[in-house]
Amino acid sequence: YVDGLVDGVTEAPVPGMQINGEALRKLMQVEPDYLGGALAIMHERHGGVTGFLEEALDFDAAKRAELAGLLSE
Repeated sequence: YVDGLVDGVTEAPVPGMQINGEALRKLMQVEPDYLGGALAIMHERHGGVTGFLEEALDFDAAKRAELAGLLSE
């Protein structure tokens, strides 16, 4: 799936910028160890993902509800 998306990228977002397909693939994939580490830190410092969203990103319940509405359209 990711390869198809990466192969479809033909234009860089910034004029003159080179597209590195391998770097783009890494950005679009989830490495289990990285995800696990990030989740562990969120739980340790903020009590979980919701706490992280609210405390670190100022992404409160109203903003999450708005996003959920947009994603479910």
